[in-house]
Amino acid sequence: MSRGIVLKSSFAIRQQALHSFVVGMGLLTLSMCGSATAAGKSLDIYLAPKGVDTASGLSADNPIVSLAKAQELVAEKARGYDEVRVLFAPGVYRGQGVEWRTFPGVWTRFMPARPGSAVVFDGQGGKQSVFFKALPSTPTRDSAPVSMKLEFTGLTFQRYCEALSFQSWSDEVRRPGGRDVVVRNSNFVDIGSKFDPVKRGNQPRGGCTAAVRLQGVGQGRIEGNSFKNIINLDIGETALKAYGRGHLHAIYISNMSQGNDIVGNKFDDFSGDPIRIRDQSDKNRISGNIFGSASDNTKPGDVHAISQWYCNDGVKACVQRQIARKECASEELELRDNRIEGRNVESYADRSQGKATCAK
Repeated sequence: MSRGIVLKSSFAIRQQALHSFVVGMGLLTLSMCGSATAAGKSLDIYLAPKGVDTASGLSADNPIVSLAKAQELVAEKARGYDEVRVLFAPGVYRGQGVEWRTFPGVWTRFMPARPGSAVVFDGQGGKQSVFFKALPSTPTRDSAPVSMKLEFTGLTFQRYCEALSFQSWSDEVRRPGGRDVVVRNSNFVDIGSKFDPVKRGNQPRGGCTAAVRLQGVGQGRIEGNSFKNIINLDIGETALKAYGRGHLHAIYISNMSQGNDIVGNKFDDFSGDPIRIRDQSDKNRISGNIFGSASDNTKPGDVHAISQWYCNDGVKACVQRQIARKECASEELELRDNRIEGRNVESYADRSQGKATCAK
């Protein structure tokens, strides 16, 4: 077992009972992530599948349609409010994608306007491989992580290369640049190069590595979500000829993304390890997750429910791509009460290759 891995009744196989994992510390972490409804004044922005971006977006009767316009309204109007709610009318929102760079210092919550109603973001028909990229400023040697305060609740994301990507990282500086994100009670369906809406010639573009990515982002919580059909094609079946079946992960935590909680999620039909930890992403807690079966044509031993890896000079692909990195193993990972119910899935694997002079 790798150094720094804490296993606490870590994996039960198939039909064994799942241990209770909602304990006091978990509730404390939930509170710290700002999940409770904020008291005070809320800026509400309304979207609908048939809305128009020339509308005000400030009432259910005058909805806008795009997240790009929603971001403009947040940037313009959030000052003086205690929270922002981006509220979606039921229905299917097609082909959207946004680079989100607006962090007003209060929680911005993306949720259905009516709790429990079906809100679906479908990539097909659009020109965006990734639905949502959150991009705080690149960290510097003297900067503290940006408190992004983003929460996604009760939404469905389907038919994208990647769904949610929270990124703030610089290989040169090696400091985490973001914190405070929550993704809960949402569905991720048909994610990966097999479903990439962007084509080059007659092939999907490819290059997909995560349904949900935290890169240089800590103190987050990914809880109660469902991941189904998270599948990459073989490398040769994509235009980019990069990142094959095993390179796609449902949740990818990398580059000093520390202190996150991955709790109570379900995974089924996946071509790569569902949860991947990379490069000094220490003190992440992974508990109460249920893993179904790997995708068809997966050989026994090829897929592990949870794994870690890091890029170094002993990894041929890193050397070939001239990646100027000195990455490190991830330590003090806590794996608690996870369960494997499906076939062709192993438990935990350290997939690190070679030895590195660590940058710690």
